[in-house]
Amino acid sequence: MIASDKDGRRRIAAYAAVTFMIGQTMMSQSAGSETLLRTDLRGIKSHELLVWTNDIPVGSTTDLHHHAGHEVVYVLNGEVKIRVGDRGKIYRKGTLILVPAGATMKVSNVSTKPAKTLVYMLTKKGADLTIKGGK
Repeated sequence: MIASDKDGRRRIAAYAAVTFMIGQTMMSQSAGSETLLRTDLRGIKSHELLVWTNDIPVGSTTDLHHHAGHEVVYVLNGEVKIRVGDRGKIYRKGTLILVPAGATMKVSNVSTKPAKTLVYMLTKKGADLTIKGGK
């Protein structure tokens, strides 16, 4: 179990930083939205780290949803509007966003070209990754 939100955020950031180069290397071999990495975590037996990319077509918006785990989203291309709870903000290429576990969210591509994100999620093993609707 993660000791505190602050410790959890630090661990997520550390895992994201360590796996960023893995994600970058594997991304060049992938097309579309796909899982790049799913691995157990040393020292946190009940959790796993997932890394994937999302290709977001121009003008598209996800359904309202939430995730079981803490999520770090890195915008690789384009501009996306990410609404977390009742607050939405536009994020551009090169931006890193932390979305807490259980936070209701919606993602929209607000640019004139396809957008792409790289996502890291720390979650309990066996948890449903994406749950439609709010929590």
